[in-house]
Amino acid sequence: MHRIAVVDDSLVSALLLKHLLTRLPDVAVEAYQDPIDLLAVCAKGGVDLVVADYRMPALDGATLIDALRLLPGCEAVPVVIVSGQAGIRERALYAGAAAVLGKPVEPLFVQEVVAGLLGIEATARPALHENRPTVVDVLAEAVPPLA
Repeated sequence: MHRIAVVDDSLVSALLLKHLLTRLPDVAVEAYQDPIDLLAVCAKGGVDLVVADYRMPALDGATLIDALRLLPGCEAVPVVIVSGQAGIRERALYAGAAAVLGKPVEPLFVQEVVAGLLGIEATARPALHENRPTVVDVLAEAVPPLA
């Protein structure tokens, strides 16, 4: 079982990413809004991959990667950066990100990138553009309706 940790200060984005990634086989996904909480979990070990927003109040993505690299056992944990901000790709890759994805995320692409980094098969994919879920579809499924 692969453990994935998602961190995004936006609760909606964190839940969306968690929902998308739980569709992969043999993974357990936890979502956090505070990168400090993520670092505390990583320090205890057992995280195989991190998916992180680049721009967060406490730490940016590059600083988060630097902090992870200082934790014993986390030196080689792949980090996927997700950002809607222009110009982040080069900075994130220079900091050591394994991949940089844009926002809004494309559900199947996120799954393929993460599955590839973990060395697992992505879930069965429909033919290109056939029954392809949109971010709105996935979000509607992931977030419970308001009462």
